Amino acid sequence: MKIDQSNEQIWKQVIQHLELPSTKMLLSQQAKIKSIRPKQFLFWKTYQAEIEISEKWGSMIQSRKDLLEDAFSKVLNYKTQVNLLTTPILDLF
Repeated sequence: MKIDQSNEQIWKQVIQHLELPSTKMLLSQQAKIKSIRPKQFLFWKTYQAEIEISEKWGSMIQSRKDLLEDAFSKVLNYKTQVNLLTTPILDLF
């Protein structure tokens, strides 16, 4: 992870790396980043990102999890595991 960037800045970059405009819009409106943590196993480094998602859109966002992981990997330059956490929409923003 780029140490000088906040999680919010990284999240914005991740959304920019998504190809489909509909996916960008969905995630920018119905999801937000909760945390990003590095994980290291000997010489192999990865990240784990937790994303809070609207309960109402959970299944649709879940179907795009692979795209999210790919976008995180492009931004962070390391494989990233994404965990999606559902929350009622009123608590999201």
